[in-house]
Amino acid sequence: MPETASTPETEKTGTPAPGTPASAAPAPAMAHPQNQELEDLKELARIYGVRILVFTAVGALAAGGLVYYQNNRKNMIEEASARLGQARQVQDLEAVAAQYPETPSAPLAILQLAKAYFDNGDFDMALNKYTEFEQKFPGHALSPAAIMGRLHCMEARLQLNEALAGFQDFIGKYPDHFLKKQ
Repeated sequence: MPETASTPETEKTGTPAPGTPASAAPAPAMAHPQNQELEDLKELARIYGVRILVFTAVGALAAGGLVYYQNNRKNMIEEASARLGQARQVQDLEAVAAQYPETPSAPLAILQLAKAYFDNGDFDMALNKYTEFEQKFPGHALSPAAIMGRLHCMEARLQLNEALAGFQDFIGKYPDHFLKKQ
């Protein structure tokens, strides 16, 4: 079929004149790509909107809870540290150890308690506190100090054989520790 040139009728109406080949007809208007994307998003929102909203809300609550926990923990650590620094009596140290057991101040309070009891001649209570430290905080950086304190308590209670064996074990376990010289 021969191709026909555009005619005045085609230019006016936008439709080909009768007998004009179909390939010469103008292409139908295509959907704008942004409109299609918007329609796709609307469809996704319709299908998954509630799930997305619930997931987002749960995530926000979890994040808020984590922030609250971290701030609360930080405040507790700071308060425990301040109370430990202000402690002047055995009761103050007992309170720090009891009220803030999960803070870094708790092991320090227990060691200070043990030393205070030892210095006051209450070797039984000092021994209990050093033992408590070892049980609650195994592997703590201050564990060697607690072990040495416990051994000194045994020595003060005249449990000399047990104390001597403990000191020898300490030297074997911590050969380069600065407390070894005591």
